[in-house]
This record gives sequence, structure tokens and C-alpha cells, in this order.
Amino acid sequence: MRKSALPFLLLPRVGGNRRTRRFLQGSAALITFALLVPSGCGGDQGPPPLTTGSLRVRTVTSGSDLDPDGYTVTIGTTSQSIGTNASVTVRDLSVDTHAVQLSGVELNCDVAGANPRDVSVTTGATTETTFAVDCLAAGTVEVTISTSGEPADPDGYALWADGSLWATTGVDSTVSLTVSAGDYSLELGDLAGNCELSSPTPQVISVSIGATVAASFQVACENLFLDQIVFVRQAQHQPSDIHFGDIYVIDPDGANVRQLTNTPQDDDHPAVSPDGTKLLFDSDRSGDHEIYVMN
Repeated sequence: MRKSALPFLLLPRVGGNRRTRRFLQGSAALITFALLVPSGCGGDQGPPPLTTGSLRVRTVTSGSDLDPDGYTVTIGTTSQSIGTNASVTVRDLSVDTHAVQLSGVELNCDVAGANPRDVSVTTGATTETTFAVDCLAAGTVEVTISTSGEPADPDGYALWADGSLWATTGVDSTVSLTVSAGDYSLELGDLAGNCELSSPTPQVISVSIGATVAASFQVACENLFLDQIVFVRQAQHQPSDIHFGDIYVIDPDGANVRQLTNTPQDDDHPAVSPDGTKLLFDSDRSGDHEIYVMN
């Protein structure tokens, strides 16, 4: 219930003692009284109810060769750094189930339990989840990637070891990785269609505790179609067939003819992309005329 203040003027009385008369002779006395009167109904509303909670993420890391720069914890789409044995608290989260992930973990370390994991935040409370990390004695692998020719792969490559993704790399880069001691089979993948490895793959390495092992991959890229003449030649795949088109390329001097398509459907209207890495053509091989891309 709201209250309002109404002003009242107290007028001086005539007479009184000498001291009072001198006071009144110098000025009028204005006294304001606050009269509390009701100006509404319904009573006090009180504070609004809480609709958020907090989440504390804790890391406990044991073993050898711990990650020197710690990890990254991500809650939903928000990320922040966290030490190897530390905790961070995120406040004002909605009362809901949130995905929590620990990343930036070195290859010689394993995170126990689900990662990412779902954690429920409750109203006005702090929910806690702990990531336990175990690290093994480690060595270092330095992998150098070099690329020749152009255009190079715009999004780089992927470095794999025994079927697990170790890192994404640039086309000319060196990556240094801390890994557990042991033997590994390294492969470089995700190459663009106009690029190929010119070095042996896979490469088998042996990593010892405290030692550094080097490996390297060389990639060669070329314009597959930019310096070629692309043309369509009519072909008859069966004696009863009508003539269908197949796509060919040939060097500008007339040498090295290569057939690129060989289907009983009609492949036609070839066009080379500006960077020379892709060939687009029209075909009715699906039953309808559609655009296909070759690289």
C-alpha cells in the first residue's frame, strides 16, 4: 500500500512569551507534517522471484607433465580459461540444463567421464561439476607441413594419429604436440581435390618421455583444369544406344587426352572454375538434367 505526504502550515499564535514573540517577529514558522494516507490498494508486491542460478566448474588434474597453460571450459556458447587444478563460477544462468565441456586438454591427458556433459542449474543455488583429468609422462612431436603449387588448400589439412584427430594445420606450418610416450602412425588428410601428398604416408614415429620427435609432410597442388582444353565427345556405349556425350581434357599441344566421364547418360556443357580446381558440367544421369562438380 503506497503512502503520500500532505503538507500542513502551522500558523503562529498571537501572544506567548518574549522568546517566542521575538522568533515570530523575525519570520513565519512553516512546519510540514507528513500525513500518511492510503493512495492505493492490493498491499506490498515484494521482490520478484528468482529465475537464475549458478554453476561452479572444478578441475582436478593428476599424473605427470600436466598441461602448463590449463584448459578452456565452455558452458553453452560462453568460454573461459580454467587452471589444471582450479574452479570457476558462472552466475546468472537460466534455470535449465546446460552443456559443459572441457577443452584444450593435451594429448597425453584424458578426461574421465562424459565430456561434454549436461548439468542442471536450479533456482537460487550453485550447482557444481568436476572434471577429473589424468596425465601420463610425455614427449613432444613436431610436425612440419609444406605445400607447393597453387591454388593451395584454403582451409588447411587435418593431422591424424592412429585414427584420432590430433590437430588441424595450415598449408605451411609447424605444430608442436605433447603426447604420451609410445608409437604412433601419422597421416595427413582433408586435402583439396587438386592437391596430393608427395611424401610417404602414413609415417610411423616412436615417442620417448622427455624427447622431441620430428615428422614432415609435403603437399603438391596444381590447377587441374586451368591449363587444359575441356571438350565433349559423342560416344555410343552399346550398339543400340544413341550417341551420348562424355567429357575429356587435352593439353594445349594436343597431347595427353584423358576421359573424365564414362556413363550411358549425356554429360555436356563443361565449365572450369576460375581457379582451375573444379569442373562443372550438366548431366541427366539421375533422370533429370542437373549440375555436377568434379575436382
